[in-house]
Amino acid sequence: MLTDIPRPRLLSPLVKLSLALLLFVVCLYGLPLTNEVRKGFALFVVIAWLWISEALHLSITALLVPLLASALGLLEVEQALAKFAHPIIFLFLGGFIMAAALQKQGLDRRIAAVIARAGKGHALLSAVMLFFATAILSMWISNTATVAMILPLALGLTYASTDTMRSFVLLGIAYSASIGGIATIVGSPPNALAAAALKIGFVQWMKLALPIAIVLLLLCWVILYLAFRPNDCEPLSEHKEQLPVMTWRDYYVLLGFIVIAALWIMSRPLSTLMGIDKSIDTWVALLAVPWFCLPLPVKPVLQWSDIQQRVDWGVLLLFGGGLTLSEVLKSSGTSEWMADMLLAQVGGMSLMWIVFAVVAFVILLTELASNTATAALLIPVFSTMAVVMGLDDKVLVLAIAMAASCAFMLPVATPPNAIVYGSGYVSSSVMMQVGLILNIVLSVTLTMLLLSRY
Repeated sequence: MLTDIPRPRLLSPLVKLSLALLLFVVCLYGLPLTNEVRKGFALFVVIAWLWISEALHLSITALLVPLLASALGLLEVEQALAKFAHPIIFLFLGGFIMAAALQKQGLDRRIAAVIARAGKGHALLSAVMLFFATAILSMWISNTATVAMILPLALGLTYASTDTMRSFVLLGIAYSASIGGIATIVGSPPNALAAAALKIGFVQWMKLALPIAIVLLLLCWVILYLAFRPNDCEPLSEHKEQLPVMTWRDYYVLLGFIVIAALWIMSRPLSTLMGIDKSIDTWVALLAVPWFCLPLPVKPVLQWSDIQQRVDWGVLLLFGGGLTLSEVLKSSGTSEWMADMLLAQVGGMSLMWIVFAVVAFVILLTELASNTATAALLIPVFSTMAVVMGLDDKVLVLAIAMAASCAFMLPVATPPNAIVYGSGYVSSSVMMQVGLILNIVLSVTLTMLLLSRY
């Protein structure tokens, strides 16, 4: 979700925009490059600056990509706008609609409460079950919505606990949401950008990402335990909220969720059975529209007003801008030129150090800038770099997408971090100390996991 997070403002918006114009002019007229590469690089630099500095809203900057690309003659208007109708965008739209139905019926809260009750008041078991519920939900619902929904439940469970136990639980929720989002294409926007670049579908992504997400989650929980050493004998309050009786509408929504998830998982054999060469993931995602929006005996589960309110349209625009930027960089030869420049600097490094450097750089950048914008900027460049090096481009593309979900140090890094920090029960110093350890350990672990598979 493109939730606005308050970030330190070192420069005024006017100064940021002035610097953007200066960078654009210098790159466009002052570099000894071919005409197409010069234009493509100027576009890349100005969009990168606007996304990182947030001089404009991320979605507004995304709309500047097709505008500038067509104005510079890099793409025709139709080509520049075509990526805003990319199937991956409608895949995410279907995911948003499905999540909206779950949230409207309160099924997300019901699922979390049922899992939390499994701990039966036992401290560590209750905490781990809460982390597990957060990770599972964040695979399908935005990390922001998941943490916002889980937080009151966590505060209720820990209201009589020590500060140490409360910090352990709240940080575990924030970090589990970020890591859990790695597991599916719809779990986090960088995943969708990476899947589009690699041309892989829902099941292929889960095969690649789910095992890695599980390892990172387990490691995260162990590090949190070692950092806080919560008292295993400290009781947590059981979740005593009386859940309403399931209605037929609840069962209908739950059935829709199960059907769509099952069809995603079975998309490859279904495609073969139907004689279709391409993935049907987007088609399956759009089943959410008739399933949840067609009139039932009384009224549909979702009205259009629900979709307007709950779908993050800004994310969809950001996808379009990122995919258009990728097309511009490739068609103009800019990504190849940038890859050659990067390769000249790291040519003597081993693959292990290159992957580690990419992971560490992305995590550092994501601490300060949007993870979606970071992925949109870096994926086309490093994908081309991998090809130039004769590598499988999955290594670097997955490194960027997954590392973009591993910013744990600063409250402004991700909405989950900001939400638990905003509760007033987790200090920024504690988050920085624990987050720094996690950033380092997970950077090394993610590098090793990716290299072990490719």
